[in-house]
Amino acid sequence: LLVAVLVFMYFEVTTFVHMAAIMKEVQDAVVAKNQEEMINRCWSAFWTVAKLLPILLLHIGASSILSQSWRKFLTERVFEMYASNDQGFYKLKLLYGNIDNPDQRIAQDIGSFTHHSLALITHLMRDLLKVIENSKALMLISPK
Repeated sequence: LLVAVLVFMYFEVTTFVHMAAIMKEVQDAVVAKNQEEMINRCWSAFWTVAKLLPILLLHIGASSILSQSWRKFLTERVFEMYASNDQGFYKLKLLYGNIDNPDQRIAQDIGSFTHHSLALITHLMRDLLKVIENSKALMLISPK
């Protein structure tokens, strides 16, 4: 599932880089006062955005499924530890007094942890992919 998220993220970033190139061509056509070329490039931008929408939806869907499955796995694991023979959380309640609703706290903490961890991983990977793809684009247009 993580691989699917990364693949969709790669397609998303490459499409954004492609969109930047198309917008440059639109600006060049405007500067050259070439109306036909500008209209063609605007249509190209429109179809690129149309191709981008399913990629974004699949990326968001895969990220949500990954988040939910990771959260479910962690919640089951922590609740096993909570109800295990060691009864670590129960001992904490006895030692430190009034710890209210430990099961609710566990669920909320795990939800927060998975949300923020996945957001951090996705932002780092997206930024890394942006650097790589933009570097490739710059290398293609740079003089040899």
